[in-house]
Amino acid sequence: MNLDGTTYEEMTVEELKVLCKESGIDGYSTLKKAELIKVLKEGTN
Repeated sequence: MNLDGTTYEEMTVEELKVLCKESGIDGYSTLKKAELIKVLKEGTN
């Protein structure tokens, strides 16, 4: 869940990519939505 209560699934691919960039995750630019969600969830655990 994002800070404003939005879940990753509710976000657009572009929003997810911004989160990856802000989180310092590499290699996100070619990932699909499900893959972006997976790496974001792994990074927050």
